[in-house]
Amino acid sequence: MQKNDKIVYASMLGGFFFICLFWAWVIPFNNAPDEGMRFTICQYIYQYGALPRGDAAEIRNSIWGISYGFTPILSYMVCAVFMKLGVFVAGEAGIVVSVRLVSILFSMGTAFFTIKTARRIFAEPYAKVLTAAVLFLPEFIFISSYVNNDAFGLFTVAWTIYNMLDAKDKRWRLKNCCLLGISIGLCLLSYYNCYGVILVALLYSVAAVFEDHTIDSKWRFILTRILWVAVFAALVAGWWFVRNAILYDGDFLGLRASQICGEQYALDGYKPSQRATPYNLGQSLKHMLIDRKWLYSSARSYIASFDYQTLWLPAFMYLWIGGIYLIGLVGNFVRPKQELLLISGKRIFYFCMVLMCLITVGLSLYYSFFIDMQAQGRYCLPMCLPLGILVIGGWQKLLSRFPGMVQRLMLAVLVITFEYYALYCSVTLILETYW
Repeated sequence: MQKNDKIVYASMLGGFFFICLFWAWVIPFNNAPDEGMRFTICQYIYQYGALPRGDAAEIRNSIWGISYGFTPILSYMVCAVFMKLGVFVAGEAGIVVSVRLVSILFSMGTAFFTIKTARRIFAEPYAKVLTAAVLFLPEFIFISSYVNNDAFGLFTVAWTIYNMLDAKDKRWRLKNCCLLGISIGLCLLSYYNCYGVILVALLYSVAAVFEDHTIDSKWRFILTRILWVAVFAALVAGWWFVRNAILYDGDFLGLRASQICGEQYALDGYKPSQRATPYNLGQSLKHMLIDRKWLYSSARSYIASFDYQTLWLPAFMYLWIGGIYLIGLVGNFVRPKQELLLISGKRIFYFCMVLMCLITVGLSLYYSFFIDMQAQGRYCLPMCLPLGILVIGGWQKLLSRFPGMVQRLMLAVLVITFEYYALYCSVTLILETYW
């Protein structure tokens, strides 16, 4: 990496860190989705030095009758450690910021692997544009600045994507299989909407082995590497699912136990069987997507939606950044006809990124239709890096037809747009609303 590139990336990382820290300091506690429910788990671990059952009264929400303790809580365990440090360094007043710092640090990890992945896929300056597109997406900054499990999940997705690329380039050495297994294990300990990357990593690796003509006994090679990855993933994540199976009568995911808990303790109207989901109301998927504006709300809040979806950007800003995404995606189809018939490592990778996006959106759709109608773009944020890759890849195909000066000008406009959105949200929305 050249010196100028190092300076640019360092400034991006530094700017991202200080914006997130500013938001974490300014946003009042629980002015973010379910932060209070998440914080109680951190507090429980901090006070008792033990992991709670999902149905423990201390962490159970009085309205919904459930807690986040049924699903993996590794990030909250880290938060409990930072809570101790926060009390020691800054007293009670520093607890919230110290716990929120965990999300910032996980997102810094996401930023680090985004840069490494971007530089592996794209030449400069397109790698910088991808980095800016991910780091300065307002909704990504938001989930990086309060207590949640999303920031940790996005970190595991970014690390897994990088590991699957690195493992391929280094022919799946034991070290690479170990790292891939660890990142998959951590992904298993994040949240279920991130699990699509596990399937993507498996498909990409198997396809890449079959594409490599220097590897003999391909099935034996594949099974051996899968075993290595599975062992390391199980070592990292297996304890949680065994614990769930013991606590909840074999329910290793904790989903059925959570539903039973909700039926027992939730207020009337909030029990799982009484929620006004499209499925419970007998509505069609089309009705949810269009009439109940699931697509519209999810797309907008994927870009930017703060507090409990009460703070929004002006409409034209969604159109502007939405246009950038749309043009980039369309650009992937602008190619010579003969290229459409080629099967190459790069095309396999792009297919896997498309699949990751589809799985992520599909999981959010399923949750809203059957479990709880939540048209929130943050549930789709695990596809932040894959979608960014597809968008910038499309822009690269489009701009490659133009002279270098035009390309640099357009790329500068894209970078400035993302950075402007981050600053606009910081000053016009966050600062003016909460300061």
